[in-house]
Amino acid sequence: MKKRNHKFFLYFLPVFILPLFIVYFRCESKTFESVVWGAIVSSIVMTGGILSLRFTLNRSMNIFLGTLIGGILLRLLIILSSGFYIRYFSDLNVKDYFISLLGYYFTIQFLEVMYFNKGIKKV
Repeated sequence: MKKRNHKFFLYFLPVFILPLFIVYFRCESKTFESVVWGAIVSSIVMTGGILSLRFTLNRSMNIFLGTLIGGILLRLLIILSSGFYIRYFSDLNVKDYFISLLGYYFTIQFLEVMYFNKGIKKV
């Protein structure tokens, strides 16, 4: 199991770093900062999701469903509160932030589903 944990992060690193390099060299600093914050928030949210799924992988269905629903609500709360903060208390580009947040979120979500499907097939 430890070996497989490192593989996910090896998949995750290029997905996280490559768009940041592209934006850094092609856009202005506020756009880059907005994209970085979107990437950070989505990474924090997805890391929490991965850890909660790893915790409930071999447990009962009730614990799995409770953790899944609670994780979804917590993710939504984090995304909404960060969006509220960016919108009203920050000078970042809101559009760039949300595009980055959604892009990273869906990409990392896709990698997470692939990762756990491989893990479930091996068990």
